[in-house]
Amino acid sequence: MGRPAGRAAFVQSDYPARSDLLISPFAKLEETLPELDVFLPSTSDFDVITPGEPLESIFRDLCAAGVRTVVFKAGADGVLVQIGNELWQVPAYSGDVIDPTGAGDAFCGGFLAEWSITGDLIEAAALGSAATSFAVATADPLHLAGVGPEQTRSRARDLHARVRKVGDLAPALARSHAAASFPKNGFAN
Repeated sequence: MGRPAGRAAFVQSDYPARSDLLISPFAKLEETLPELDVFLPSTSDFDVITPGEPLESIFRDLCAAGVRTVVFKAGADGVLVQIGNELWQVPAYSGDVIDPTGAGDAFCGGFLAEWSITGDLIEAAALGSAATSFAVATADPLHLAGVGPEQTRSRARDLHARVRKVGDLAPALARSHAAASFPKNGFAN
């Protein structure tokens, strides 16, 4: 497998247990964020540990804690991908959701597989989102064995075609206590 951006190794992480971060979440994250190439939390993680905090502020706090790149899993709203100071949305596949158990794991696995090959965050997020769409569409994980790689890649290509830029984080990251300029859910309407 290839390595992103020609690196010899890379590190990706999902979110730790929410209960571990209820007190001083960003201070605790400072211990590991600088060591990660990509951090993959979900927006629902921050709904629990920092309720009501606008996405713009969360990005600013994560950057202050040393994050390099954030890929927010946002459920039915898709995925938010930070590339430098830009924020991109990869949509979720619109289909039946039977059981969301394992959605985050499916995303992280698909993301890592594609990112390790292409080094492209948007392509990786599209493949992760496509993998998730199959995982949530069944109550029996054994049914996933029947999903072929081309089915997942086809769905990822469809999602990739609908990616859109939703924000510029530079002003948010430059302000220390600014009012949010993004809508509460972080998406432009």
